[in-house]
Amino acid sequence: MKVYNKILKESLKIVIIASILGSIGGIAAASVYEKIVLILPLLILLPALTNMIGSFGSIISSHFTTELFTGKVDENWQESKAFSKLYRNIAVIAVLISIYVAVAANIISYFYGFSFDVILLIKIIFIALLAVSLLLVLMLFVSVFGGLMIFKRNEDPNNFLIPINTALGDLGGLVIFAILVSILF
Repeated sequence: MKVYNKILKESLKIVIIASILGSIGGIAAASVYEKIVLILPLLILLPALTNMIGSFGSIISSHFTTELFTGKVDENWQESKAFSKLYRNIAVIAVLISIYVAVAANIISYFYGFSFDVILLIKIIFIALLAVSLLLVLMLFVSVFGGLMIFKRNEDPNNFLIPINTALGDLGGLVIFAILVSILF
């Protein structure tokens, strides 16, 4: 019961904060609602993109925390081969999946009667790549600096980092998506 209470105590505040951040992201998406609804590939891309970004946040957080606990990473994290490999692998996978999801959104929308346009495809790929790239860098810094700070307090960084990075993925993904849609469309 002690472990349960500790996890609950450490996680409750951060889950509430994460929920609030997710709601703010929804407001950002609502600001470009008309454009998203009119451009079917954007409507298909949005949930896939936010889900993907949140998942990458969880992966970065959990791997960084594991590396902290196993001693593979410390305050000199930038010298860690394990962390460099992790981030490089996630970056490559993120780029490939971003392109895949953007192309898939266009193909699916074509089968639902939306006309294919190469310029639109390029814009959608750009939105996916830029949103994912910016958020991966943000999640990296949150994981490293937040993780080190929490680890020094002898608390489990996973209880904080995973919900925060997931919320940042939701909020950031929706905000960056809304900004890019506003600029490009």
